[in-house]
Amino acid sequence: GGRAQQWLGDKVRVGVTAMREKTEGADQKMYGADVRLHHSENTYLEAEVARSEGPGFGNTYSPDGGLTIQDNATAGMRGRKANAWRVEGHVALEELTDDRITGSLGARVDHYGKGFSSLDVEADKARTVWGVEGDAALSERSKAAVSYSDEKISDGRVHRDGLGKVRIGLTDKFAVEPYGRYVQKKDTTPSITGEQGKRADAGVKLLYAWDDDHEGYVFGQ
Repeated sequence: GGRAQQWLGDKVRVGVTAMREKTEGADQKMYGADVRLHHSENTYLEAEVARSEGPGFGNTYSPDGGLTIQDNATAGMRGRKANAWRVEGHVALEELTDDRITGSLGARVDHYGKGFSSLDVEADKARTVWGVEGDAALSERSKAAVSYSDEKISDGRVHRDGLGKVRIGLTDKFAVEPYGRYVQKKDTTPSITGEQGKRADAGVKLLYAWDDDHEGYVFGQ
C-alpha cells in the first residue's frame, strides 16, 4: 500500500491512498481520496471518501487489559464493494475573533456502508455517526465545554450522548466543575445485556491538580 499527497498552494491539500492485501481467504483492495482546506493547524475543513473490496481481516481486542479476548469477524465479503466517507471541520475561536475569545468548535460526520472493512472499522451494518463539540474560556481560571454525538445503525440501533460542563478555578490547585449529561440508547438485539432507555445526570466535581499532568477529583451526582 501507499499514499501520495500534494499541496496546491498554502491552503489546499489533496491526497490518495491505496492498499492491496493478498492473503489466502483475506484478499482485499482498498483505496480512497481526501482533501483538506487549510487555514491553520486548528482551523480547517477535511473530506474523505474510501472504498473497500473483499473480506480482509477481522480484529481482536480486549476490553479489560487482556483478561478476556474478543474476536470480531470481518464485515467484508469476496466480490463486495462498500463505501465510506467523512467530513470534519474545526475552528479556533481566537483566530476568528482577534483573540477576544479563546476556545474551539468542531464537527464531524462519518458514514460506513454495509460491508466496509478496514484496519479499524468493521461495518457489518450501515452506520452513520456525527458529533459536535466546543469549548470557550470564560475567564482566566474558568471555561465551559459542550459535546454531543449521535450514532445510528441500519438495524435500528441508536446511541446519543450529550455533555455540558463548566470548570471554575478556585485557586491554582483547586477547581469545581458542575456538569450535566444526557444519554439515550436503543438496542434491537433481544438479549439480557442489551441497553435500552434514556438517562439524564447532573453533578459536580471538586478537582485538585498536583501539576499539569496529574489531577484527582471527588464528585457527587
